[in-house]
Amino acid sequence: MRILATLSVIALIALSSTANAQTTSCGTKADIEAAYGKWVAALSSGKPENINALYDARATMQPTLLADANTPAVRADYFQGLMKNPNLKATPQTNSVLISCPVAISTGTYTFSFGEKGAETSIPARFTFVYEKTPQGWMIINHHSSKLPK
Repeated sequence: MRILATLSVIALIALSSTANAQTTSCGTKADIEAAYGKWVAALSSGKPENINALYDARATMQPTLLADANTPAVRADYFQGLMKNPNLKATPQTNSVLISCPVAISTGTYTFSFGEKGAETSIPARFTFVYEKTPQGWMIINHHSSKLPK
């Protein structure tokens, strides 16, 4: 009887721990999709500071149109130059999310487009964002983007 009571208590503790782990989860797929949505909106804002604010200071970046942009200053310069293109936007196509707290990965495809109506340029690309949960929210700690192979 004592063994049964002890096993019951252990089972209750285990179930309680599992329930607490589920309710204190650091994020959901919707949270990561929202972080990605902020990046898409910031890209179209025309303000490099909006998009640069989404990156952690330690972030590494391999952008579509530059070898790398691994410091806040280089990232700001990259986005400032990119945002000189009129009507710049990224149109999401696919997005898969994997969360392993405190890190999450968002990977998929988007199409960059810019230019005046009738003379638009489109660049289909693939991406990977690695986010880290911080007191400020989900911050980008790595970003890779490259043109899709033909």
